Amino acid sequence: MGLFLIQQSYNQSISLIKNEIRTISTAVTVTPQDKATTALVFSKEASVPISLYLTDGLGTSPILERLSNISEANLSQLVKKSSLRNILDFNNMLVGSVELEGSSRLVILASKDAAIQARVRGFITMTILLFSIFIISALGLRFVVARDIKRERELIKSSEQLRMEADQKRILLEFAGDASHELRTPLTVIKGYFELGKKSPAILSNPETISRLLSESDRMERTITQLLEVFEIESLPTENFEDFDLSNFLKSKLLVFQETNRERELTCHIDESVKLPGNRELFEKILGNLFRNIQSHTRNDDPVHISLTRSKGKIRLSIEDGGPGIGHLEKARLFSRFEKSRSRDTGGSGLGLSIINSASRKLQGVVSLEKSHLGGLSVEIEFKTTD
Repeated sequence: MGLFLIQQSYNQSISLIKNEIRTISTAVTVTPQDKATTALVFSKEASVPISLYLTDGLGTSPILERLSNISEANLSQLVKKSSLRNILDFNNMLVGSVELEGSSRLVILASKDAAIQARVRGFITMTILLFSIFIISALGLRFVVARDIKRERELIKSSEQLRMEADQKRILLEFAGDASHELRTPLTVIKGYFELGKKSPAILSNPETISRLLSESDRMERTITQLLEVFEIESLPTENFEDFDLSNFLKSKLLVFQETNRERELTCHIDESVKLPGNRELFEKILGNLFRNIQSHTRNDDPVHISLTRSKGKIRLSIEDGGPGIGHLEKARLFSRFEKSRSRDTGGSGLGLSIINSASRKLQGVVSLEKSHLGGLSVEIEFKTTD
């Protein structure tokens, strides 16, 4: 539409120039005498600059020169091409001609430069306008997109917050359910002894009774402590994790383990500078429970092999023992809380592997249990890494 309007304005300007030439030609034609003076008067009153030239067989003479950009060569060509019938368009000039006395002719010249310049200015103005509209549209679109992105981020953040709150509630409910489930037995035992003591106070002074009450109290304390560990692990945020040097940490833990297990044959293979996003607390829970499980479920002289390797974007931590191992039917439920197959007879709570599994999942690790080549249990934790 802009191009059409600009072209329309240009065409109107050209029509105006042609009308001025026709007016002068008509006035000269109908004037019976002193045609040159008539042409001169009308040319000066014209709305556009007009030049007049008188031509005959001897040459061309100027009557009125209002166009300064005409060379002699161009003037000669314009005079030759001028026509008595039509207004010609040649070299940005409009040329008309009217017959005088004898062989003389009056050549009327008008320039199209003003119309052309107006059209160019129109194109430039339209280009600037279009560019401005584009910039304004781009900025508006950017604002809209930024607003939508901000709104989407807020929705995602709100959704994530709701999910985290739901997870926290789920964890809290699980914690309450697990605590009530596991603490019911020792509480029942303790309550039973006190009810007996109410009827027969001498029972409460019996060393065996006191020992049983202390045992059940210790069991409750261990259960609550480890339940809180699971709850803390599940609630731990991962945003503040930093690269943790697992190699050096594992070496320090092995020194302590070796000091307290001198009768064992301990072998290990640890790659240097193995780092993972995490924190000391989580790795402490994993390794602490792994070593406690070995001490609780194997003989004092059963061998142990530990390895930490990094290859092809994966980090593997493997701890194997030469203990009794586990049955195939037990593997599916060993990670469940309060698993009784390897805990009650050794005074445990059945939460060790559950804590290891929870902490490993928090570190984006996967725990698997297999039969060790030493004859017992092999616990392998595989972590993915970006390097």
